[in-house]
Amino acid sequence: MKEIEDVGKFHIPDDVAAAVQDHKAGLLPLFRRKLGNLVRRQFVMIRFKIKIRVHLVPIYGDWYEFSCCDAENTLTFQFVPYYQVLNHEAKMLLVVIATENEIQPLGEFIAEAERLDVLVTGMGPVATAASLGSYLALHGSRINGVINIGVAGAYVDSGLALLDICFAKQEVLGDFGICMQDGIQDFDPGLSKIGMPLLFDNDLALQTKSILNGHSIAFKSVNFVTVNCCTGTAVRGEYFRKKYAAGCENMEGGAVAMVCKNFKIPCVELRCVSNMVEDRNTLKWKLAEAVEKMCRVAELVLQQLMQDASPHY
Repeated sequence: MKEIEDVGKFHIPDDVAAAVQDHKAGLLPLFRRKLGNLVRRQFVMIRFKIKIRVHLVPIYGDWYEFSCCDAENTLTFQFVPYYQVLNHEAKMLLVVIATENEIQPLGEFIAEAERLDVLVTGMGPVATAASLGSYLALHGSRINGVINIGVAGAYVDSGLALLDICFAKQEVLGDFGICMQDGIQDFDPGLSKIGMPLLFDNDLALQTKSILNGHSIAFKSVNFVTVNCCTGTAVRGEYFRKKYAAGCENMEGGAVAMVCKNFKIPCVELRCVSNMVEDRNTLKWKLAEAVEKMCRVAELVLQQLMQDASPHY
């Protein structure tokens, strides 16, 4: 097998080096832009590692690996033959998250974890579908499970409360249809190819529930609603709760479930309630607490899943 060859060094700004060393997810856009200029914007995602590994789009069958940082804030990159980096037998889990803020508490865990990738998609179903679809088109063969985590708004009278952990039984696209004065009217079944509801009935879901129960983590299995516009009134929230017998809403889960279904990759969705869906009042929200709790739970689940990993879920 061909040995790794050193091909050069690049100086990177102090603030970018510090962002990498501290594993600050919130500064990754800056890091991506600076690094993208150096490598002519050929990379597609970043793995959170102590030695950051940046996977580039394969060119002539080759990938590249980058390691940083040394005392002089120097970024060393190395040529790595494609077959050395991409081991199709080494299956991995993919954590999908909407925003970098929602994964910051997991920074240290992700930095140390093996067989784990992270994809920050951006908010909303369109950005999520585009980002995850592009990622899986390139890397889907080595992903054996997707874990979608984040926060959610819980519907009043759903039985959910602030900071509850919610497990998705199914996802629906809540505002997909014909917007009428009194609600959303469904399209004729012959017009839509979207199979709804999107069910989480795979072995990965069963395994995740078993882990939660094994760690005595309280959670509630409920129907989730994915929306393009987060609900800002109690009336609209009540409408969605009744129409879909739903517990909470979010803006990405349905897209993740649909893309994973198309790629035949099992996925699960876990969220922590950050707010109640009522007439909008952000002073009542517990967003930071929900992110922290969700990440603590996700770390336990991911750790166990990686320990128990098998070739196929």
